[in-house]
Amino acid sequence: TSGGKLVLSNGKIMEVFKANKDAEREYISALNKLADELDCEKYIMLAPTQLEFDESEYRHYADSQKETIENIYGGLKGFKTVNIYDSLKENKGDYIYFKTDHHWTQRGAYLAYERLMEAKGDKATPLEDFKHEKLSGFLGYLYNQANEPTYSKYADDIEYFMGDENYTIYEKGLMPMEISFLISRRFIQSLTRLLLLYTVFLWAGTTPLQELKQITKTAKLSSL
Repeated sequence: TSGGKLVLSNGKIMEVFKANKDAEREYISALNKLADELDCEKYIMLAPTQLEFDESEYRHYADSQKETIENIYGGLKGFKTVNIYDSLKENKGDYIYFKTDHHWTQRGAYLAYERLMEAKGDKATPLEDFKHEKLSGFLGYLYNQANEPTYSKYADDIEYFMGDENYTIYEKGLMPMEISFLISRRFIQSLTRLLLLYTVFLWAGTTPLQELKQITKTAKLSSL
């Protein structure tokens, strides 16, 4: 994003993206080095921020994220690239980005899950197969950065979708330690009582390696 610049428009707080060729080259180099060291299937999915699809006049303050994503994908070796851009664009009228935060919502994340499973030659579990629940009153990171109290009236809802299984997630950070916790409805409800709504979808920050386990399946997710 562009030095923390924000656009406040139509009840949404959005980051302004500015292309940085030096940062692109460094990112490509780091990922290609990682590809050389990892002996496994590697997938990458780069997602644009909300302003990319906004139809207001403020859209023109930002550079094209589509062009940046394509440039990065074109420089990578050893990765299978996943196109989430088109799905987000096709569904831009849905609640796929938070109004007061820089993350996508669980509905936006589900679109990413569909595209990843498609890239792997598998099928996503239909959203209708999950139990739908909702938490209200979430004011995200961008709300705090904007320092505009009137935007509290645009507080977000956090939807979450629970299957029949409980999951345990193991997070391995930069420190030599492992954090594990059980993802369940009771766990989410406890976060709500503590007003820790952010942790419903982002627990313990961003870690280099996450491993999710349930009784029948194990999936590994890693990121830089």
